[in-house]
Amino acid sequence: MIRRVPRGFTLLEILISAAITLVAVAAAMGVLTTQNRTFTRQNDQGQAVAQAELAADAIERAVRMAGTGIDPQMAFDFDSYKCALPGGALDPGLTESNNCNNLVRDAVDAPDELIVSYRDPAYATTGTPGYTGCPTNGTGYIGRLWGVRSATASSVTLAMKPGDIIYRGQVLQIACDDGVTYLYATVSDAKTSMAATGTACTDKTLNLYGAQNEPFNRPANLTAACFSNGNARAYAVKRQRFFIHRETTGPIPHSYLMLDQGLDLDNDGALTDLDLLPIAADIEDLQVSYALDQVGILGLATKPTGWDTATYVKDSDANGIWGDDPAKGSAEQLSSPLNAGNPATAQFNAANSALGYGTGQKCTNAAGTAFYQYPCILGTLPVEDSKANSIHAYRWTSWPGNISTVQIGLVARAPVQQALEDRTNEENVIPALLNRPAQGPATYATFYNATNPAGHKRITVRTSVRPANMAIQSLFWN
Repeated sequence: MIRRVPRGFTLLEILISAAITLVAVAAAMGVLTTQNRTFTRQNDQGQAVAQAELAADAIERAVRMAGTGIDPQMAFDFDSYKCALPGGALDPGLTESNNCNNLVRDAVDAPDELIVSYRDPAYATTGTPGYTGCPTNGTGYIGRLWGVRSATASSVTLAMKPGDIIYRGQVLQIACDDGVTYLYATVSDAKTSMAATGTACTDKTLNLYGAQNEPFNRPANLTAACFSNGNARAYAVKRQRFFIHRETTGPIPHSYLMLDQGLDLDNDGALTDLDLLPIAADIEDLQVSYALDQVGILGLATKPTGWDTATYVKDSDANGIWGDDPAKGSAEQLSSPLNAGNPATAQFNAANSALGYGTGQKCTNAAGTAFYQYPCILGTLPVEDSKANSIHAYRWTSWPGNISTVQIGLVARAPVQQALEDRTNEENVIPALLNRPAQGPATYATFYNATNPAGHKRITVRTSVRPANMAIQSLFWN
């Protein structure tokens, strides 16, 4: 009987086996690497989409509310708010504020800014006649409505409810119960708050900023008797400035969509970065344009009396949309005739003349006291009245109250850069948006270059919103 001696593998067999194993492992690693890169790309893109949705939702909500309860001409700000408390200088603690301070809302080498105002919708009364402080039954009662006890040109005494808070910089719309006399004033006192417990209202006297050359701060006419008869009311006006903030101090630069409400939230006597609210992360750009109804007027078979295209159509390409022409850049910034130096003033005065008003006429109350420049929310046809051959003269003008649609463009990017070997040219370019041209690696504008834009996955979102509340005809009281 022959006994076979067991033997091991030969060196050649081991080498062949090792090679096969290495090939299999390499193939598996390649698949895993590809899957990981795909997952990372999809995850990065998903994060950009999520942040873009947050940003777009916040801006859309504000634009839909634009003009609610206030004068349409004050719903969008182009030449008043300077990112400082009334009468104060721009605080160096508020970054990304130079454009705001210089009244630049539209840019071709940086993000735009959008400033929207409206009356706080969170208000209601008990349904009982007049308003004398806290309601007895609470039916239908919501915050943000204060009973005005008395008023002077420099202060207002409000009946405030438990839990109420009023910050320095809060704009108040103060209205008499005659339905036609009202004005706007801005609180200058430090944060005033009421304890959240209890049911009784407490009278609080709040000092106001002196009259400024801006429409939300005109308290002088509070000396009228109807503001101190116990039946006047004060409403909170929300002012929301959306802009892009760059954070470059950390290891990875980021950009954020931020909200500035003009309120001294930290109660330090100035507007600083501590008063800002973050909305969405890694929002790289915000571009805005405004559509007016001038194109519809141009299409009429019979033009309104006195119509002259050269006088009334002022945007560079005469398409009725302001902020969409890259060839003209910020020359397409819509502006308000509240500023006598703006090109809309001539149109505005011509419209006043067509309506039988004098040049530079002001909105007036029943007593004839001048408050605001025409048109105010009282005594005019709604801006929606644009029937053929019967267009209200103010529809001729490039007036903010004529904004019928706001176009919003956003660029959101992935929070991290792609690896060099994974980058495509697309991920090195910030795509063109409205009147801002594309930004490439060799031509990044200074604003974008600060946040190291190369190599990011990007999502572009464009949407249009109709601010329906701009068509208000009169002050509503409830």
